[in-house]
Amino acid sequence: MTTMDGTVQVPHRLRAPFRLERAELLKLRKSRGVLIPLALLTVGAIIVMYTALELFHLSNSTKYGPAGARISSKSRLRCWARSAG
Repeated sequence: MTTMDGTVQVPHRLRAPFRLERAELLKLRKSRGVLIPLALLTVGAIIVMYTALELFHLSNSTKYGPAGARISSKSRLRCWARSAG
């Protein structure tokens, strides 16, 4: 009995489409110095955007809708455009 008997083998055709993505995630997991700032910047950008939209809503609720509403997707794009310069 070998150690491979207890493991489940995934067919190659199911693994093939995600090989590149899995390799990139493995590289990121091994280099935590890149993974942690990347995660903080990604989540931080979303938090900053929703905070800005909420502040816009608090300042003028008739012009700017709630931060999580579907109506505010136009406002979201406007906010991104303003922050991009």
